[in-house]
Amino acid sequence: MTATITFDRFRAEIGGDLSGDDTGQYKDIETTVAPKVGHVDVYKVHHHCSSHSTNEAWLRQTTPVVGIVSAGDGNDYGHPAPDCLERLHKAGVKLFWTEHGNGGVDPEPGLDLVGGNIVVQADPGATTFAVTANGGQTQTFAIGGGAAPPAGAPAPQPSPLPTYAWSLRSHVYHYANCDYVKSISPDNLQTGSTPPTNKTLHQNCPTTKQQ
Repeated sequence: MTATITFDRFRAEIGGDLSGDDTGQYKDIETTVAPKVGHVDVYKVHHHCSSHSTNEAWLRQTTPVVGIVSAGDGNDYGHPAPDCLERLHKAGVKLFWTEHGNGGVDPEPGLDLVGGNIVVQADPGATTFAVTANGGQTQTFAIGGGAAPPAGAPAPQPSPLPTYAWSLRSHVYHYANCDYVKSISPDNLQTGSTPPTNKTLHQNCPTTKQQ
């Protein structure tokens, strides 16, 4: 089970012990749900950064900016696992650990910060979010990815809304502002800036496109 939290343009994901590995004990869920989650600014690293979590497909689809690794000192599970950390590092994710854990690997300077309670703050209408660790050490990141813009820089414009929407199970498509779109299951919902070639426009759609 995964939960995506949104506040204005800020997005975070919390997936508990979601796994990304197929073994006798685990099943790869991350690869399936990643396209539905999409980009997130903050990712609470699944399963305490175990070796069975955070696969490459998940990271490609969600492109997190910041990862929160919740792992207690001396835990019996070897968290955070070195291979999980390596995947996150290769993806360029800035990591904040709650404690040093027991994975046999030290935090990497510039990529990892052990900070105790990690506080994430995003203000209404902001283009950046802040992460505070160690009771006061704060770093700022751009919402939507990348480094925080310099002071006085113009605010980035939000991405345009999709023009069209449709269900995988239907033979029609809609303008994105059509009321029927609200009834489409998230598992079947598709969107795009161009209409699908194998479907026809819903005859009761609004006469104007999504603005």
